[in-house]
Amino acid sequence: MVQKPQRSGIIRKPYYLLNEKQLNGAGVKIKSMTTIKDMVLYSDYIESKAEAVLLPGYNILDMGYSADGTYQVVLIGKVKTVSEGIDSKELRYAKRLMDRGEKAKAKRIITDIIENSKDNNAVAEAMYCQVLWKFASDQRDTFEKLKAYYPNSKYVSRLKTLLDERERKRKEEERKRIEAERKRKAEDRKRIEAQRKRKAEIERKKEEEECKRIEAERKRKEEERKRIEAERRRKVEEARKRKVERERLESIWGKGALRKEGRYILYSSGRVLDINTDLEWYPGPDKNTTWDEAKRWVANLNVDGGGWRMPTGKELWSLYQKGAGVYGMRMTSLLATTPVTIWSGETGATRLYPKAVLQIRFGEYATSEGVWVSPSYYKHRRGFAARSRR
Repeated sequence: MVQKPQRSGIIRKPYYLLNEKQLNGAGVKIKSMTTIKDMVLYSDYIESKAEAVLLPGYNILDMGYSADGTYQVVLIGKVKTVSEGIDSKELRYAKRLMDRGEKAKAKRIITDIIENSKDNNAVAEAMYCQVLWKFASDQRDTFEKLKAYYPNSKYVSRLKTLLDERERKRKEEERKRIEAERKRKAEDRKRIEAQRKRKAEIERKKEEEECKRIEAERKRKEEERKRIEAERRRKVEEARKRKVERERLESIWGKGALRKEGRYILYSSGRVLDINTDLEWYPGPDKNTTWDEAKRWVANLNVDGGGWRMPTGKELWSLYQKGAGVYGMRMTSLLATTPVTIWSGETGATRLYPKAVLQIRFGEYATSEGVWVSPSYYKHRRGFAARSRR
């Protein structure tokens, strides 16, 4: 990036940071070896990469901004074409060998010059190239020898500049490596800390979920305990009420009275008293029953002292209550049974059935007269026992 100068024209002391691309405009491949400090150019010499040197006394002409927004400058000065500052023919040949990858041959040429040449300048240049091309095992020691043996050689300053630049680059690389290592360690620390925080957050959430689960379980158990306790109290209260009702009923209707439903009293033995008719009832087995089976069952019934008989049709019809009972029976639920037809004890004869018995239907098609049918019928029929109150 080229900064805008303070004034136009020829700049004697330019405040520019030149790069290789800008200097390539001179027509040769050159590289700035200038020392820059606080954006001020201190050095008066620029060395090429390999092919040329821009000599001291150059100037930079300020041209201004171009149409594409870049800032244009022109570099004016003298360029000397060389090969990395190498003067010797033998070393220029060695450089060509280096370019072709024949480093062993180039190294032998340099060693031969250092050991056998009588030309001090050639030896100094060979020692310089030995360090430049990294053939010297100890570059700093080679420099010290060059400085001691040939203190006035121009290659001393060149080699010093080269070694200083390499040292600077080494330190810069080391600094970058250390900085990269520091950043890597910092990233590792951040990663480890992030993992630690993530794990801590996961553990915290797990603990929180576990606490919530435990609290929910505790509340559920507490609710269950309360429900059980309420159910127990309800049952106790119902038992107490039943006991009170039973005692009340027993005080009125005798021992064993359990509950009252309308005009009917249920006793502990299962018999039901109709206080309006003073008839006591006992429902038969809840299964399909023929008339003969019902009669035998009643004859053998000994509940509460016996004396049971099959009821008449009129007595059965006295049980009818419109809209009452369960299973559509339309009678008190204390006598609940699933079928809708009850056998009476009345017998007779009809045109269809020479031996007929009277049945009373309860439910949707109930009639007070009943229906005369064969005693062998059994489906949906039950037997009831009846007796007068004792």
